[in-house]
Amino acid sequence: KAKAISLVRQLVIHDEDFAEDFLPIADNGSGDIIGIRLDNGSVELWIHDAPAGKEVSHVNASLDGWLASLEN
Repeated sequence: KAKAISLVRQLVIHDEDFAEDFLPIADNGSGDIIGIRLDNGSVELWIHDAPAGKEVSHVNASLDGWLASLEN
């Protein structure tokens, strides 16, 4: 049975894996981290078990847009 890892623990484990302009804000419950790019405000999903160079997936152009999509 898989154990959940807290967001804080994930940040400690993967601190050096995140881009400098990536601000982690939440986890998705499976080890992946949702964050905001500080340079442009886009929301991205950092995928913990992706091959190097493929770690980030675009989610939405803005935090407001992402939150609105969650409401729908």
